[in-house]
Amino acid sequence: MKMLGYGVLGVLLAACLGGCVGMADMTSRMGGLGVVSEKVSTFDGATIVEVSPQFVHDPKHTGWGFNSYKLGARWNSNSPEYVALIMSYSSSADNVGSIYTSLTGIDVNLNGQKYSFEAGGATSHGNDGWNDLSKTIYTNSQNTVVVPLEFLQEMTVTEDCTIRIHSSDGYEDALFSMERRPGGQGLALMSIREFLSKVKNKRQILAVGDTAGSGG
Repeated sequence: MKMLGYGVLGVLLAACLGGCVGMADMTSRMGGLGVVSEKVSTFDGATIVEVSPQFVHDPKHTGWGFNSYKLGARWNSNSPEYVALIMSYSSSADNVGSIYTSLTGIDVNLNGQKYSFEAGGATSHGNDGWNDLSKTIYTNSQNTVVVPLEFLQEMTVTEDCTIRIHSSDGYEDALFSMERRPGGQGLALMSIREFLSKVKNKRQILAVGDTAGSGG
């Protein structure tokens, strides 16, 4: 009877945790974090797959901390072997820190091997205008670095991957190989894995279309 009680308790606990995780994921998506999307360029017809920037884990905290910077990714069918990693920093006009920052590059420590990628252009700065509810202006700084698609895939499967995002304010380190916070909220690794799955499927579809087109 006691074993049955433990079993029921385990099922209830799993259901509770599953519900918390689902709620955390829904909250992130409602906030525009880690959302995977696809569009076709009206300029050249290229297929573009993107995942909006999501938080990465701050290794200085004991499991609950977020970094100031977020990470997303963008793939373009015209350059199928490469991916643009999106560095993002959000702030507000009443923030005691920087309202904007210049994001300049990413260092990646992959199983002890270090790689560096520099941004190819200037950081874009934007804002959402005045928010009547919070009585402030929310700002965003964003830039990209280009990495091989295969390299990003390797980042998502290794158990030991840390990143360092550089900016005009210095740098922040993050444990990229952590998929979720202890509280359940998904991190950049989880959303980038979903992004890579979408890219893989899209490449297969486009390859079939090219084969059919050339076969005529």
